[in-house]
Amino acid sequence: MKYITRTVTLDVTSSYKPYIEFYCQVYAGGNFFNINSIYNVELVRKAYGSSISKQFRGDLKVWLRSTQKIEYVINGDFYNNGTTTSSGGIGVNAGINQLVSISFTATSTTSSNHYKYFYEHDYYFA
Repeated sequence: MKYITRTVTLDVTSSYKPYIEFYCQVYAGGNFFNINSIYNVELVRKAYGSSISKQFRGDLKVWLRSTQKIEYVINGDFYNNGTTTSSGGIGVNAGINQLVSISFTATSTTSSNHYKYFYEHDYYFA
């Protein structure tokens, strides 16, 4: 048994691309691997390859749909300033079709601080 991390970049805007990290337990043999479970999910709010970071209020839901496919839905708002806290998503052991759900709250969610609403429903194929 091995552990791997897989990453999905979120194209919020052309200059801001945060990402989701899926921490997976896999069975590996030769040149292939099968995902056995997801044990952690992180929304990394710092833009990939940049120093830009935003706050997020919303939800992230993840399912391991097969040993080769992860489904995810992210829905919420990014803000320029403030603090983000989360609940859920850490210390899970989600197998096939089990939900990993994370809720994010942010301070300073005023309209003048609002950066961008973002929704994406997609799949990551291993």
